Amino acid sequence: MEESRQKGSKAEKRSELKVAKPEPFDGNRKNYETFGRQVATYLQAGNYTDKESIIFTLSYMTKGFASDWANSKFDAYTTHGFPSFANFTEELHNTFKDRNEAQKARDKLNVFKQGNFTADEFFIQFEMLMAKAGMGKYNNETYLIGRLEQNVRWDIIDRIIESDGCPTNYEGWKERIILLDGLKRRREEQKKWWQGGQGRNERATAGRGGPGGQRPSRDRPAPDQERAPASSGSNPGDRYAPMEVDKQKARREGLCFKGCGQKYYRGHTCPGDKTEVRAARTQTPLEREDEEKDAEIAKLKDELESLKKRKDF
Repeated sequence: MEESRQKGSKAEKRSELKVAKPEPFDGNRKNYETFGRQVATYLQAGNYTDKESIIFTLSYMTKGFASDWANSKFDAYTTHGFPSFANFTEELHNTFKDRNEAQKARDKLNVFKQGNFTADEFFIQFEMLMAKAGMGKYNNETYLIGRLEQNVRWDIIDRIIESDGCPTNYEGWKERIILLDGLKRRREEQKKWWQGGQGRNERATAGRGGPGGQRPSRDRPAPDQERAPASSGSNPGDRYAPMEVDKQKARREGLCFKGCGQKYYRGHTCPGDKTEVRAARTQTPLEREDEEKDAEIAKLKDELESLKKRKDF
């Protein structure tokens, strides 16, 4: 009872299986392999006799030369009897299968490049060509590995060759290529994400003045950066330029740092300063404060020198 119930459930599952019917065949050899696979798939899903299988196949040969061939064979079979499906398939192959298919597949193997295919997509196509060419991965390993070295992306092949433990068989090469190709594509996606989404976020944060949201001042120099009026040869857009070494030295010694080299005092007018008028117009409060401090220091130094000369110190 239980056994009959199990058989019944299997029959129900088989009846529920929906398999696509073949596309009509017109006799074109380049379409024959696809047509034969579609017929075989449909017949495998059912329990058909040899006669039913032959009739089913002939019923989809309805265009071009295939239609003429099918009509001729059907008339002969109805008169002399139907052969086995295996004999019918052999006769079908002899008529429509491309006799140069194997050589064409070998030619394609020599030039089939990975290009933009993923490694998985490449190997599906590559192994289909192997099957058409009648090549096994164990009997033709040296030839197939050579084709992989030539046709897979060279940056991946270089990494394999330069690594320790280079594969020695076809399956090893296939596994390593698929692994490295997947890692490379994942890394490229990460870069796109960082350069796109994350990069825009970082630029937006910088535009708001950083994490604190404070925009950097355009007019006021940073507290720890010493500024000086721009020289005549500097970019007009730069209101401040870094202090030169000789100017710093002149300040330390209490000398004019604008060009004349004389002792500096408050209200000093330098005859060699060509930017004095311009500097006066663009002078900031910080610069004026620095100037006053320098003047006071210079004055104190002068007084110190005078004391030394009188030997009162």
